[in-house]
Amino acid sequence: MTGEESGTPDAGAYVGLGDWTPDSLLVPGVVRAVVSAPHPVLSEVADEVDPMAKETVQLAADLVATMRVSPGCVGLAAPQVGVGADVFVVDVTGHPKSVTVHGTFVMCNARVVEATRWKPGREGCMSVPDLTGDVKRASRLVVEGVLPGTGARSDW
Repeated sequence: MTGEESGTPDAGAYVGLGDWTPDSLLVPGVVRAVVSAPHPVLSEVADEVDPMAKETVQLAADLVATMRVSPGCVGLAAPQVGVGADVFVVDVTGHPKSVTVHGTFVMCNARVVEATRWKPGREGCMSVPDLTGDVKRASRLVVEGVLPGTGARSDW
């Protein structure tokens, strides 16, 4: 049975974000403690991961769970929960400054392909509590990576 027949994309296939949800992970997430600066993992380059590995899928589910219980959080990366892995979650749904909303998604081994329309904005970081700052961010961003649990390539 192919991935298309089973409803799960074949590893390496291209999948749009609209075709993926956190339920695709098939494991419940556990809320993890967020580490604070100057924790060493926050200064290191994250390691690429196998998006099909059981521990990567569990990490992805845990990042979703941790983000959802954290007020105001719109994104969280694995190093912020003490894991030096190239995995992150984003969900800007309901954020007052959101222009485009894709719902919750997780990507592994992501790379920025294009960043344009730079604008300053006030933001904070869960790993640097009690501090906010003006940060210039791209308001148009194209990122490509792999969706955990499927191995499918996607872009956002």
